[in-house]
Amino acid sequence: MYWLISLPVEHSSHEEEETARGRTWREFKRQAEEQQDLCMSYRFAIPDLRVGTLDSLLTLSDDLVKSCAVAEQTLAKVSRQITEINPDQSPDALLVDGVPVDRYLTAFQWDEAKHPSRRPLKETIENISAGVAILDEDLKVRVNEFNVMKSNRSALSRKDKGSLAVRDLRGVLSADKYVESENLVTLLAVVQRHSKRDWLAMYESLAQYVVPRSSEMVMEDAEYSLMTVVLFKRTMDAFKAAASEKGFMIREYSHMPEGEAPLEEQKSRLEEEFNTKKAELLDWCNTAYSEALGLMVHMVAVRLFVESILRYGLPPCFMAAAVKPHGKQVRKLRMLLADNFGRSQVHWKDNEDTPPGTEEAYPYVSFTLPVE
Repeated sequence: MYWLISLPVEHSSHEEEETARGRTWREFKRQAEEQQDLCMSYRFAIPDLRVGTLDSLLTLSDDLVKSCAVAEQTLAKVSRQITEINPDQSPDALLVDGVPVDRYLTAFQWDEAKHPSRRPLKETIENISAGVAILDEDLKVRVNEFNVMKSNRSALSRKDKGSLAVRDLRGVLSADKYVESENLVTLLAVVQRHSKRDWLAMYESLAQYVVPRSSEMVMEDAEYSLMTVVLFKRTMDAFKAAASEKGFMIREYSHMPEGEAPLEEQKSRLEEEFNTKKAELLDWCNTAYSEALGLMVHMVAVRLFVESILRYGLPPCFMAAAVKPHGKQVRKLRMLLADNFGRSQVHWKDNEDTPPGTEEAYPYVSFTLPVE
């Protein structure tokens, strides 16, 4: 878990702002890391963004609550999809701009090419939000295509599961065992294994016009034997009824259409296509994760900038940092930040102005990033 925080910087008129920021940074590091070992912290570089008017900042502050939530949701969807596709993939394997997530956050550099710092903040957020929306829609389409193929794979796999009484029988007969003409038809009888002798002894007498010695065993499972029988089509109904009375299940056989591959070949081909689609989706998700996290961090950086101005005032003078608290030291770190670095006096926005749950109520600006 990382926090992005900003702390107010006090400086005199004759002191450079960056010098004052450095002093605040060193003091925070000394107290939080050297003296108490509460966290690991890193300077977080936010460029000199275009401020605009107070009204525009207040409006943007409200808009950013929703925009950041959408960006986080999209990142979570991509991350969840990666886990579903490849549960064994380590989080450390995820990269952002070619580097591990930790390194990206701890050595963050604003992407000036994609998000010019002198562009109006509203346009920057609109541009980032548009990128998030494209990723979210693309994810929906790709996941839907993958799920359709997964369903087809499952359906095809079920065709050769179950007993001979219920499973798909297409393709079980070779061409030399399948007889069908204007008058003749091949049927399949599902016979309990212990009744196979009874079947062979009586099938020719179950109806008229049954071809003698036409019954052969095709295959067996634990319960049943699958037997062929050839007869004239005009006696097919009478044969089925008589066989049913004797406890034999008759299944009509539809020979595989010309050009249709056998079931095993279909399964093999679909399995290959499924694995290809799965690999493609995983590759896309890894790339999308990089894009989604990069967009989200830039959006939170803008939010940190906006909220820091609304809390600390103009001109912008604050020290931003990425902080990774040690597991059991969160409460102590919050107290240290509030007691030694917070500012209870605010300029244009107080915690009461913020909807519950959208911003943590601390005397400094802090946002939690949903990354480990």
